[in-house]
Amino acid sequence: MNTVIDTLRFSERLQTSGFAADQANALARSLSDELGEQLGTKADVRGLKSSLDSLENGSRTLMQDVDEVKENILTLKQDGSVLKQDVTVLKQD
Repeated sequence: MNTVIDTLRFSERLQTSGFAADQANALARSLSDELGEQLGTKADVRGLKSSLDSLENGSRTLMQDVDEVKENILTLKQDGSVLKQDVTVLKQD
């Protein structure tokens, strides 16, 4: 586990303030342990950044796919209109 605080310095400050050495050391270790469990490391942050980058790239790709589908729908609508016109012409013949 990474040390989040300087436990020795913290313990010394507590002792200067009147805490017994064993109490100061126990408090310093406890605080460091609790903070260490709640705070992310640089590696955690890098991992999250990598995940966010992947999501962003995936989102960008998805938006491109959506745009392509929209274009395909427009093409199909146009083709449908042409087919309707062809059917109308064929009915007249």
